Amino acid sequence: MSVYNNKYNSASQPFTGEESRQTQGGDKIPSANNGRTFNLLVDKIPYTIKASAFTFNGETRFYVSINGGDDHVFTWDSEISSLRAIDNNGAEIPDVVERAISQKLQTLK
Repeated sequence: MSVYNNKYNSASQPFTGEESRQTQGGDKIPSANNGRTFNLLVDKIPYTIKASAFTFNGETRFYVSINGGDDHVFTWDSEISSLRAIDNNGAEIPDVVERAISQKLQTLK
């Protein structure tokens, strides 16, 4: 697994903040206004990831879109000491891709 061509806001920009985001059902949910986009190469397959941080019940979570698809919600899972997708469609993400996204999100400041 390797990471390449990182394109995101400068490290001096905090990776937090909230604004309203429209969901498919029409409800508004908080989302970050300073999303970051980066590319991952996992098992020789390229992925474009867009991630935006938001706060829910005092903890930082992330909206993560893979290759322009629907957003997934990532949050910290203390049992595996990693970020993981917790939304209904999170199981569709291959484990190796989820781990790569988690590792990258943990390095962003």
